[in-house]
Amino acid sequence: MSYFKIIFSSFLKRKLTYLLIVIQLVITFLMLIKVFTNISVFYYQENSIKKYTNLDMNKTVRVIFEYSEDTPSLVDKFNVLKQYINSLEGVRGYGGYDGTGMYINDLAENEDYINLNKKIYKDTFREENPGISEIFYTDEICYNILDIEIYEGRSLNKDDFNTDNVEEIPILAGYKYKDIIKLGTVLTVGDQKEKFKVVGIMKPNNKWFSDDDYIRLPLEDIDSRFIIPFTPTQKNDLMSTLCMLHKMFFVLDSSDDFLTLSEQIERKALDLGLKVSCVTMAQELQEYKNEKLETFKINIFISIFFMIAALSGTTAVILSSIIQRKREFGIRLATGASINSLKIIIVGEIMLITIISAIVAFAISYLNNYTSISLYKEIVFDLFKDEVLLFILASIIIMTFASSILPIIKINRLQPRELIGGRE
Repeated sequence: MSYFKIIFSSFLKRKLTYLLIVIQLVITFLMLIKVFTNISVFYYQENSIKKYTNLDMNKTVRVIFEYSEDTPSLVDKFNVLKQYINSLEGVRGYGGYDGTGMYINDLAENEDYINLNKKIYKDTFREENPGISEIFYTDEICYNILDIEIYEGRSLNKDDFNTDNVEEIPILAGYKYKDIIKLGTVLTVGDQKEKFKVVGIMKPNNKWFSDDDYIRLPLEDIDSRFIIPFTPTQKNDLMSTLCMLHKMFFVLDSSDDFLTLSEQIERKALDLGLKVSCVTMAQELQEYKNEKLETFKINIFISIFFMIAALSGTTAVILSSIIQRKREFGIRLATGASINSLKIIIVGEIMLITIISAIVAFAISYLNNYTSISLYKEIVFDLFKDEVLLFILASIIIMTFASSILPIIKINRLQPRELIGGRE
């Protein structure tokens, strides 16, 4: 009889006992998978920022508007502060970005464009409005921070961001529209008076900062977005200004100037009736890490507790099984089996229990993520394709090894006459 048949047969004979161990191991694997995915997503965010941007986190500074009045005068104050920061020696550039949805008039009636957007917007809040186009308006400094690669045409240059008194404002279109929108196409957006000319199609898999929280939320795919320099209309619009208040950055020539320049900017803001604070991207990222660290510690502690309990339970059940099966093992030895073959059977049973538990836990975790509304849902799905599987495989090997140590020692200590004699 093959080892697999012996192991499977033994599992069925003790299915109720082993079922309790499987349940315990499933809970353990669920906790381990949760901790692993949470930590992976956490580092994914930091790694993505490094991968898709051209920034030095110690030189990139966010200006946080802590107090501002929701009045038309805010626009003037905001623009005065913007000009001031851009004029400071040691500042490479200052600006922001704003993500929004608007009708690009020439595309909203294009049947091919509408049909494509229906597929892109499926199961999103845009599903009912496929004529709306997703747009990122940006200043030069934010565009330069992000490493936007071009598939066809050209990138945006310094002159493209001087949008005052120009006949056509250059824009970039997402890769998914490459077969619908041609280079040189002139477009209009909503009720804005400006005209826009498509000068480039972006390569696939370009990313942009989240419009809500660039640190805590994943970077956004812009394969179906448009990148447009801020227009005169946007620069003087109160709503656009309000939307940009938490997405304004400047880049330093030297990180040594951070404190000095921050104090100057904060004083100038107070003179304008505004209150701002400055924080480097490195500081914000560290603050985010500190927020997550305590949660990670608790989850890791709980996972370790469950793992120890599961390993102890598995070991205890297998040891009990060995004692109950002395006669069976004795007969196997008498008919030509070796001590090593008994070890293989025991280790095989432990591995079978662990594998069944891992498969059940993986399926539950996958389904749970499938029904999740988390913004990291797609990222976690990507993790399940490779990283989670490798993590589970490693966990199976480690847990099988740890649970096998004492049972193997027990088998090595059994004497042949004791085995032939039967049960204790």
